[in-house]
Amino acid sequence: MLKILSIILILSTSIYALNLSKCKAKLKNGIVQVKCIFKSSMIGEVEAKKRNQVPQYIKHIVARENGKIVYDININDGFGKHPFIKFQYKYLKSSSTLDLTVTDNTDKQTKISTKIKHSDVNSTIPDNGIIESSKNIDSSIWKVTKIEDAIETLYGSRLTHKSDNIKILSKDSTRMFIFPFSIKSNLDAQSLAIFIGGKSKVTLAVFSTVNDSPINYYFTNVKSPVLEYNKDITTAITVVVKDKEGKLHRADFPIEFISGCQSHCYGGQ
Repeated sequence: MLKILSIILILSTSIYALNLSKCKAKLKNGIVQVKCIFKSSMIGEVEAKKRNQVPQYIKHIVARENGKIVYDININDGFGKHPFIKFQYKYLKSSSTLDLTVTDNTDKQTKISTKIKHSDVNSTIPDNGIIESSKNIDSSIWKVTKIEDAIETLYGSRLTHKSDNIKILSKDSTRMFIFPFSIKSNLDAQSLAIFIGGKSKVTLAVFSTVNDSPINYYFTNVKSPVLEYNKDITTAITVVVKDKEGKLHRADFPIEFISGCQSHCYGGQ
């Protein structure tokens, strides 16, 4: 009987999680720290065809404070089910509410609003809002199979400069089907792009940035290349930051994806 109750409890928790799509925002020292989980199966066209299902994934997320864009990201089906994302931005001091619009692959939009919890009032206002919107990027970027080609498609140049001011944090090897990583940088950026080698679509995400806001992003459940090819793959997470003068800065984080995971493939090691 206890075993049955435990199963019911686990199923109930899972169902609750599947219906969860919300954000939390907290203001601290002039910076709004945001955590979001988005309800989506994140199944792309190739995977949907194999499963005989309908493709369904998030392609664009934009956050606004009092109508001003503070976070803007394009993604693809490279994320796992119900992606969890953390980001920060410099408080505009214009509203107590953060509003998000999430657009899926069918252009259906979902609105999410959350109160900004205040822990201080001594905040400054950036000179202006978003510098460069990422929503209208060339859609062919999502079909490019090589990182160098993707950089050229996105920025019009392959010339990048290795930077120690971009920090990528992750495990250097994993057996997981999905994995987390984070990015930090103090570069004065106008846009940022993330690429993962070894996948049929190497571009994971393209950001716009906001003046004076920190680059401090965290992602969970990013899909491993092993899910596509079922073999060991040694590759890299590549981050390219375009600064306000147009210079392209780059960092590469080597990572080994190991196939043959038998259990706990969707959790931590």
